Amino acid sequence: MKQKLFLFLLFAKICAANAQIDSSFYKQVGEQISRTNKMVQSARSLDSTGRNGSLDSSIYKVADSIDKMHPVMFLTTVAEMLGSDHLNEAAFLYYTGRIRFGYYKAANPKYSASDDGALFASLHSMIGEYMDRYLRANINNYIAILQKSLDWCTLYDSPFFPKKNNTVKYNAQLKGIRSLIKDLSLNKDIYNVKWKAEEDLYRMQMDSLLQRK
Repeated sequence: MKQKLFLFLLFAKICAANAQIDSSFYKQVGEQISRTNKMVQSARSLDSTGRNGSLDSSIYKVADSIDKMHPVMFLTTVAEMLGSDHLNEAAFLYYTGRIRFGYYKAANPKYSASDDGALFASLHSMIGEYMDRYLRANINNYIAILQKSLDWCTLYDSPFFPKKNNTVKYNAQLKGIRSLIKDLSLNKDIYNVKWKAEEDLYRMQMDSLLQRK
């Protein structure tokens, strides 16, 4: 009798714990959908109001400060900004950081995949999808932000790991962004159709999760 009572209480405790986990999970899904909707609306409003690529001028001081540090700090700063309304500024730092880190990785003989690379990859996996979803909601803004990051890295050097260390590899990073800008500019309709399909699939998956509640 005692053993049956113990098993019953244990089963009840497990069920209660699972219910709490499920409740927390569905709450997170709902919050994620809400954040995504707000983010997409924010990106699209820039196009309708003629503010594509608009940045608060203070972000350049932030970029200048980070340029004196390890490039992974760009992504650390972006991660801290995701909950704010300054998504264009976050996107500018995101791509500036990708350029800086790409060069650092390609040209630094002391680069460590297990240290530098692992930290960057971890941060990128956390914020990359979020940033991509924001930028792909408005391809004109996406192109404008890429141009801002390209202009910054063309005009200003990074004291932490300057371009004189390997000009060829530095220019290769800039060339990659120029190619991306050109590709997006020439194939807007193709990318818009592709990204809309991906966004519709994402929303369908999120709705399906909530329906299981």
